[in-house]
Amino acid sequence: PKTERHALQQLCEELLAPFQTPIIIEKERLDIGLSIGISIFNSTEESFEEVCHRADKAMYTVKNTGKNNVAFW
Repeated sequence: PKTERHALQQLCEELLAPFQTPIIIEKERLDIGLSIGISIFNSTEESFEEVCHRADKAMYTVKNTGKNNVAFW
């Protein structure tokens, strides 16, 4: 449902926020990226493997488009 997706999007934005700023440790700059892929189980016909495969596709979509984001599949 749309409300679940909206809630997940908000949660992911909160998770991504700390990674927008580089971390400095002993004068070394660390840029840490986070790529989140989400697949929502929406049918009793789907297997766990299918849902995980879609989430993996979503994550690689993010990785291929610049990282530090979230994608739904």
